[in-house]
Amino acid sequence: MDNSGILIITFSFPPYFRVGARRWEIFAKELAERGRKVVVFTSKSEKIKGAADVDLPNLKILRVSARFDESLIAFGKDFKSRLKYKFFKRLYANIDNGNYYDYSIFWKRYFHAEIPEIIKEYNIKTVFVTGGPYRYFLYSIKLKERFNVKVVIDYRDPWTTKNGFLKKDQDRLIVERKYERQVLVEADKIIVASKDLEDDIRINFSDISFQNDRIIIIENGIDIREGVNVVNDKYFVERKANENLSLVYYGGIGCEKHHFLEFVCAIKELEKEFDLNVLFFGNINSEYNEILLRENVRSIKIRGRISSNMFLEIAERSDFFLYFKPFQKLQNSFGVKFFDYLRGRRLILSICPEGNVKDCIIDNKFGLILPPGRIKESLKEIFLKRLTGGLINSIQLEDLSPYIAQESVDKIEKEIVE
Repeated sequence: MDNSGILIITFSFPPYFRVGARRWEIFAKELAERGRKVVVFTSKSEKIKGAADVDLPNLKILRVSARFDESLIAFGKDFKSRLKYKFFKRLYANIDNGNYYDYSIFWKRYFHAEIPEIIKEYNIKTVFVTGGPYRYFLYSIKLKERFNVKVVIDYRDPWTTKNGFLKKDQDRLIVERKYERQVLVEADKIIVASKDLEDDIRINFSDISFQNDRIIIIENGIDIREGVNVVNDKYFVERKANENLSLVYYGGIGCEKHHFLEFVCAIKELEKEFDLNVLFFGNINSEYNEILLRENVRSIKIRGRISSNMFLEIAERSDFFLYFKPFQKLQNSFGVKFFDYLRGRRLILSICPEGNVKDCIIDNKFGLILPPGRIKESLKEIFLKRLTGGLINSIQLEDLSPYIAQESVDKIEKEIVE
């Protein structure tokens, strides 16, 4: 193993409260454990005691200003929040072409100053850039020519093929699609988190050549060093019948709105029969937030973002985790959240399409499926069983051997870092 370094550029990194940030936290720590010199370039976090509180001699975490006001992605319902949202949306729309919701639109300066110095100081030979956000994918490509480094782009989610915030702004979508095409042509390697994402890229950019295995699937997974038996089962064993039933959602929501509405309405009806506590931790985008405000369900509460370690503390007093996936996209893709759920060792209640995710939940008895059209009936059956002493999750570490993240790092070393 030579003395060259690995640079990981990621807008969010624990203890920053974004679930997807866990992906490269796990990979970075494992590469450092194996003796690789790893530098993480990320944004500052006001949060402390997160999952990245580690002391590894080969892992250096450098934090800079995020330079992005989160008013655009934190949808508050008060007048001040709405005013800030409108102000910053108009301001950012006039700053640069493309997606003004992209957190990395202000990071261009870092690729001219700070990052070049890091490459020189730490003898960086391989640069990993993970998103979303996505604009800094474009900035990173320029590093290839300037410093003779290998630039690897990591897709956690689709960029322009799933329009997202750009769906109502075709002019900006065209600009962003041009950026994505340039990145896909020039990147040395392209990592995707699932076969779904690979297919998405190949279909939407069918004219681009991806020979020489330029696209590599590196899936998410459980960090074997953390294990899964970290949650106290006392609550599950000794819970009283008159205690409320606690359902927890962690991270962003991406399912169909009508499925989400059916779930919310089901909870609204069932809270008349059961003492429920349904907690949503994370940013709830405006469309889902409008449903919650309109239905005004007493037992549903929005609590804001939390770190993975804080989530595990909450898991100790939870009965179920909620896991919703869109039916039109990525039905075989396991999000980072799914594996934190497994660490939390509670049954997963999922609205999800046919595919690997649904099969995994059913085959491994990790949880239960809430079929659209009868979500209320399914939840009622589940609640009754839970209150009579059933439905205890007995996941053990050995059950998770097919989902170990360390095997993904084996692939990173073998096929990319060498």
